[in-house]
Amino acid sequence: MKTKHTPGPWKINQRNSQGDIEIIAPNENYKDGGFIAELSCDDKNTSANARLISAAPELLEACKFVLSNLQVSRLPQFRAETEILAEAIAKAEGK
Repeated sequence: MKTKHTPGPWKINQRNSQGDIEIIAPNENYKDGGFIAELSCDDKNTSANARLISAAPELLEACKFVLSNLQVSRLPQFRAETEILAEAIAKAEGK
């Protein structure tokens, strides 16, 4: 069973004067932007975490694309890469 997520792209939206960051999905499905997550700006990693979260849909699709091409090629020298990508995709999809 695949876990569904809000379609991308996602973007970073500065929310308030305290610097809290909101991740939203500004697409046609959400007129005011679909809320994904909020990160309170309480450490030096908040901006980097927000960038990583906002890139998640594109990263997942890129991983699926590369995995598909590796599986079609069936080249044995890419067995480790294929397993790593398959595990990352399964984790992202809640498997």
